[in-house]
Amino acid sequence: MKATSKQKTPHALQRPSKPPAAPQRAPVPAPVAQATCLRARALPPELPRGPLPEPAMLRVHQVARRLGVTSQHVRDFIEEGALDAINIGTAGRKFWRVPVDAYQAFLKERSTLDKVRP
Repeated sequence: MKATSKQKTPHALQRPSKPPAAPQRAPVPAPVAQATCLRARALPPELPRGPLPEPAMLRVHQVARRLGVTSQHVRDFIEEGALDAINIGTAGRKFWRVPVDAYQAFLKERSTLDKVRP
C-alpha cells in the first residue's frame, strides 16, 4: 500500500508567500503637445539667432556639392594643386578640409565673369 498522507515540511523550509502588491499610483496625464519646430522653442541667450555662420572649413563632399562635381574630381583638384586644402588624416588616410577662403579663391581664379572677351 502506498502512503497517501503528505508530509509536512518544517516552517523554515516552506516557500515564502507572495509579496504584498504595490500600491496603485494615480494615472499619469497625457503629455501636453510640445512644439515640433525648433524656432518655437526659446534658445539660450548665448546662441545666435538667425542663419548659422559659414563654417571655416569645408569637407570634400561639401565643395563637390557646391561645384556640382564628384568628390573624386575635387580630390583631383587638391592633388594637382589647383585647390588648397589641409590634410587632417592620419596613418596614410587622407581627410581633406578646404578653407572657405581657398574655395572662394579657387572660384575667383576659375571665373570668367571678370574677363573681357574680344
